[in-house]
Amino acid sequence: HQAVRNAAGLFDVSHMGEIRIVGPDALVFADRLLTSRIAGLQPGQIAYSPMCAPDGGTLDDVLALCLDDTSVLLVVNAAKRESDYRWIASLAGEDAPEETRGLEVEVRDESDRYALLALQGPLAAALLQTLAGDVIAGLGYYRFSQNVPVAGVPCLVSRTGYTGEDGFEIMMPAG
Repeated sequence: HQAVRNAAGLFDVSHMGEIRIVGPDALVFADRLLTSRIAGLQPGQIAYSPMCAPDGGTLDDVLALCLDDTSVLLVVNAAKRESDYRWIASLAGEDAPEETRGLEVEVRDESDRYALLALQGPLAAALLQTLAGDVIAGLGYYRFSQNVPVAGVPCLVSRTGYTGEDGFEIMMPAG
């Protein structure tokens, strides 16, 4: 706690889930799946959102990363990974409810493909800059950049600061 409040802390959060929605209607599908506005996101933007059941109860809270016009990556809570995937997949395809029926999307659980580290705290930006260069300096809050070389490894780096301090999430191939 003290390290994150006064300097920086590094967390292995690879247990989180990553679910990708791809296809020409990916942003529209995500917009109907989540309570936050997703269809208006630009590539590189992130939205935090609850994901609700039809009765309004919350199933999970997620981060939605707009990768491009045809791809959204959802970061879901580890304990909900499997049930979230089943729920999201049930909203795609022939048996989908009216709200999402006919949308051209594919839903993929890509959680095992990624490792995820979080560097959080007031010194996080300076520390990460030593490994990733100046790309980090221009990365705004709730924004991300893809293919950022972190210690020579191409990573997706986001800036959400979920601890309440400035912070980054570094997603890389699991290998």
